[in-house]
Parts: sequence; C-alpha cells; structure tokens
Amino acid sequence: MNLAYFTWVRSSYEMKQVLAECRRRNIQFTRIEYSRLKGFDFSPYSHVIFKTAYTERDGEKLDCHSQVLTAIAQLRQFGRVKVFDADYYALPFDFRSKRECGNFYQSMSVPYPPSISLTDVSNLSRVQEMGFPVVVKEAISSGARGIHFIDDLPGLERFFGSGEDIGKYQIQKRYVQNVTYRFLYGREELLGHYRTRDEMRNARRLFTDSDVGGNQLKIGTNSYVQAIRICAQVMEATRADLLGIDILFGNSNGSIMPFLLEANLNPQFRRFEEETGREVAPSVIELLQRM
Repeated sequence: MNLAYFTWVRSSYEMKQVLAECRRRNIQFTRIEYSRLKGFDFSPYSHVIFKTAYTERDGEKLDCHSQVLTAIAQLRQFGRVKVFDADYYALPFDFRSKRECGNFYQSMSVPYPPSISLTDVSNLSRVQEMGFPVVVKEAISSGARGIHFIDDLPGLERFFGSGEDIGKYQIQKRYVQNVTYRFLYGREELLGHYRTRDEMRNARRLFTDSDVGGNQLKIGTNSYVQAIRICAQVMEATRADLLGIDILFGNSNGSIMPFLLEANLNPQFRRFEEETGREVAPSVIELLQRM
C-alpha cells in the first residue's frame, strides 16, 4: 500500500495514530501540502486519506473545501485509487446543517426523531401536534450551547418571544427516557460502540432530576439489532468509509426505539479508545488494505 494524505490540522490525534501505525507496518506515505492540493497527481498512490477541519469558513478554508470536494469527486471515478473519507465531504450538502441532515436521512427512510422547522412564530401550535417535551437545536451545529429543552407550548412561546430567530432552529421530539451510544463503523464492519457522556455533562444544567434518573434504560437485543441496521443504512446513504454514528434509544410509547441523531464523517478516535480499550488505527489500516 502506498498512501497519500492531506490534513489541515497538523496536530490531529487521529491522523497521528494512523501514520504511526503505517510506520509500524512499514507502509510508505506522503503528505500532500496545501499548496500542491490543486492539480495533485494521485495516480502513484493506492489510497488517499483526507483529514480536514471545517470550523471556519473564511477564504483559505473555503478554497480548501472546494479543492477537497474536487479531488474526492475525481478519485471516486478513478477505479484503482480508493478514498478513506475522514471528513464530511462525501455528503451532497454542508453536513453542519441539522435541518438538511434530517431531510436527507428521512428521504433515505432512516429512522430519525420527528422534527419540525418553522419560519414564523405564528405556527408554533404545529409543535403541539408532534407533542412535548421537545429539543430546540440550532440548525447549524454549535454543540451543547445551541440545545434547549422545552416542556410545553408556553415555554416555547416564551423562548421565541425573547427575540430568538425561529428560522435558525430545528424543533425535535424529545424522549425524556433516553440513552445515546456512538457506533464506530468502517464500511461493513462494526468496530465497536460506547455510551456517550460528554453531551450529558455539557447539558447537565438542562436536565431535571427525573430526566437523569430516566436515562437508565436497558437496551434489548431487538433494539440493538435495529440500531445496527440504522448504521448500515447510513453507511449506504453517505457512501462513507468510516463513520461515528450517534444512535438515540428513546422510550416511545413503552417501547425502546433507536433513532439516528447524527453521523460524523470526522469521528474522533481518542474517546472511543478510552471507553473501549481498543486501538482504532490498526482497524483503519486493515480497512484501507481491504478496499
């Protein structure tokens, strides 16, 4: 295997681990400098990894985004060069938009929590039909800071009556009894999963005591099998090679149902390794070698 890689973030833990594994296995690799990305000759390389950042959309990074999109499109048509998508560029839209994500996955029949997007506060009564409580999320990802838990229609009216722009939010059904797991999936192989806790810590002030107690759900075999099926659907829908897939198990009318929360084409290995005790880089190299 002869590997070429491009990374915007030189300090990336994931890329460092993969390259260290390449050294242990005596696999040759070449870094693609940003200045050489446009028009780079990929033909000598059997595999290419892209590991980039998209936290800023200013001039240089926007140009990088365009170049990476172009490179991946070219590589997908070039049969003997395979692409390991270590970012969100495989999708046909800006992956940070929760609204577009939801629409995309629902169009692919992937189980997704019921959601509503509104443009006018006069339509808030539509949320009553979906049912409370709800989670109000900023459509463009901003982590736990952009998440608000609201229990009833008056609370929703107060939230948007305070001057918040309703157009930038997505309103999603909230399952008070819930637990979230992240599944790390490589092509058709489940690498493992762990229960996510950071999100709960970040949003601790938003949970009530009953919510925290209600999070202790037992995930049965049927729900687990359904979650794996969702992962496979997402892999097929995105045509990705590696995903960190967040699955919400929620108590829906007495049944524990799995729903897709989000799929990260830029999954972080460190937390997965800490929780599972399993190194990811060897699996990534083995995945690449099978491609």
